[in-house]
Amino acid sequence: MSYVNVFLGPDFVSVISDGKVTASDGSTENDRFKKFIVTKSKVVVAATGSHGLALVLFDIIKKQHNESTYDQINDFILKTFQENKGLKNVENNLIDMQIIAAGFEPGGTLATAYQFLQSEDIFNKVNYNSNAVVSMNPPDLESTFDYLYQDVNYIVNGKFSVNMVKKRQRLVLSKVANNSDSVNTTVFQEVIR
Repeated sequence: MSYVNVFLGPDFVSVISDGKVTASDGSTENDRFKKFIVTKSKVVVAATGSHGLALVLFDIIKKQHNESTYDQINDFILKTFQENKGLKNVENNLIDMQIIAAGFEPGGTLATAYQFLQSEDIFNKVNYNSNAVVSMNPPDLESTFDYLYQDVNYIVNGKFSVNMVKKRQRLVLSKVANNSDSVNTTVFQEVIR
């Protein structure tokens, strides 16, 4: 699995991912795969785990749910993974995925993080509200580096600074890439308002 981070500001969502896709044998399949999409309805969907399943998920969302609400996209994600329990890859291994869906509601931003870790029989769903940091970290990483978000004053001249958030996300991605074999320093980053 790779690295994705979503920062929920009061009126924006900032998402960042690396670009490395690692095969089951540890070799690099791709160095430039963006691990998130943004729909026309301004919902961010990010995924790590199975590259092939992420491509299918992104394609379906773009074609069938591009103008769907945050809640509708979350319902689709939940239903899809409940219906496909036991799904295996070409090597006959259970497929593991981590997914974050983030969007807007009156009064702020919100996100839902899902862990569909079939190989460990784990299914988790956690909801987040504005001013939260949500990271999907690779399994070979001992430290999550999320503590690096705690000491930053994101308020500049009385306003929340998107630039400070973006810089901090890039710093953390760099640290993760230096400490994980499954993450590279290729940066895909987007701010949605």
